[in-house]
Amino acid sequence: MTKNCLICENDFHTEYKHHKYCAKCQEIKYELKQYAGLKKEVKQLEALSTEFYDSLGSSPYIDASGIRTNQISDPTAVYADQALKMHRQLLKKKGALVSRLKNIEALVDKLEDSNERQIIREYYINGKTWEEICVIINYAWAHTHRLHKSALKKLSQQI
Repeated sequence: MTKNCLICENDFHTEYKHHKYCAKCQEIKYELKQYAGLKKEVKQLEALSTEFYDSLGSSPYIDASGIRTNQISDPTAVYADQALKMHRQLLKKKGALVSRLKNIEALVDKLEDSNERQIIREYYINGKTWEEICVIINYAWAHTHRLHKSALKKLSQQI
C-alpha cells in the first residue's frame, strides 16, 4: 500500500496500515529520540571509567600515565592490567557515543529558524512536554506542532 508521509508528505510504500512516516523521517525521529538516552549512557560510562581508573591508583604496576611498568605475574598486576583494559574500552565506547551526540547537535544546528531549533532541542534533547514547550515559546499547541513538523521535514531533506 502507498501512503503519504505525515512529515515530508512524500509517498512511501508500506505493508502496514499503522505506518505514518517514510524511512527517512523515521530515521530522523529515531536519532533525535536517542539523544537523552545517549547522554545518560555517556555519564554512566564516565562513572565506570573513573571507577576502573581509580582502582589503578594504588597499583605499583601502573604508572601515572596508565602504562604497565613491569611484567610481574602476581594477581595484583593481572587485576591492574584488566582494569586498565576495561578503562580504555569504556573510553572508546564513550568516544563513539559523544560522536553520535555531536552529530545530532550538528543536525539540529542546521535548522535556520530559531523557533524550530528550540522546539527540537526542548522536546528531544531536554525532554520537555509539548505543553511546556508551548509556554516556553509562547505559541499555541497547534502552531508548535506545525513548527515541529516543519523542522522535521527540513531535517529529513538534509540527510
